[in-house]
Amino acid sequence: MKDVARLAGVHQTTVSLALRNHPSVAEKTRERIRAAAERLGYRPDPLLDAFNEHRLAVNPTHNSSVIAYVVDERVAADSRPGNYVQARWEGVKKAAEERGLKVERFILGKRHLSPERLNQILVTRSITGVIIGGVSMDTRRIGMEWHRFSTVRIESRHVDLAVDTVSGDQRLAVRLAVRNLRRLGYRRIGLTTARADERRLGEPMTSGFLVEENTLAEEHRVPPYLYSAQTGPEGDPGLIEWIRKYKIEAVISNWGNVPDVLREAGMRIPDDIVYAALDIRKIDSDVAGVMQNHELVGRTAVEHLAILLHTHQRGELSAPATTYVPGFWRDGMTAPPRAESVAPSGAEATVDPRALV
Repeated sequence: MKDVARLAGVHQTTVSLALRNHPSVAEKTRERIRAAAERLGYRPDPLLDAFNEHRLAVNPTHNSSVIAYVVDERVAADSRPGNYVQARWEGVKKAAEERGLKVERFILGKRHLSPERLNQILVTRSITGVIIGGVSMDTRRIGMEWHRFSTVRIESRHVDLAVDTVSGDQRLAVRLAVRNLRRLGYRRIGLTTARADERRLGEPMTSGFLVEENTLAEEHRVPPYLYSAQTGPEGDPGLIEWIRKYKIEAVISNWGNVPDVLREAGMRIPDDIVYAALDIRKIDSDVAGVMQNHELVGRTAVEHLAILLHTHQRGELSAPATTYVPGFWRDGMTAPPRAESVAPSGAEATVDPRALV
């Protein structure tokens, strides 16, 4: 089963459920897993299947119809319409509803719940499914009895907890941005983001950027610029100095206010410098960059948790896995093709994310 899971690119428990045609696994995923099993010549063990059915029958999941969705105060306060926090919450709710599950949101913080109080509530109500929906860098450890719960987290890699993670593919987003800006004719490309974002996500943006930078000639390479999340790009004069020092032609960032900072410094977009977002919001109709599917991240977290609940997998894991949800590039007015570029333009010329996986 481990070999089939590795070949199909899924968790081992997903293989078990798919080969039993469990409805919690999407049909396309089931087909891919069956094809992988056939290729490897795998056949389920009927005695083991019978044992598992007996185990599940005599040890039913208590109150598995309720999922606890946990965030901290800072993340809860950022739940504005259209942003990533709200989008993945909507994805969680929709996926849960489709499976007949109920989701309740719990907020950690001084003005809300302590981890100990949350633990008590969940144990008292026999809630065993937990999704950590995102916590800020202020929350490094969540002191709960994790052996009691089946747990999946969304991003928040900085939290000291060995559980499976679902995340938008930030590394791929940066690589897509760099590749497409090159396609449009730009060579001196710079990445800027907050240090806290990188720590929270596991350093994906800078690592993806450096992979692409290593394919460039030395004279075109630009070091990433990281600023403090407390000041933001608008409070860091070093950002403009970095742009001027390295003669940057195109800036990519996951912070939506970077274009405002550039304009305040007297830089015209796209005449003097171009900009590509790593997370285009729905309202950003004219911005070039990567569209990330935060709602699908939320849906995927629910699907994964449903498998853990069904198979009674609780507690921290010896080898936790991460599932990445890819985005895709969209051309926009903030990064038009360079006049002297001979590279093709248009939606059909964009870089396919599958080519970079």
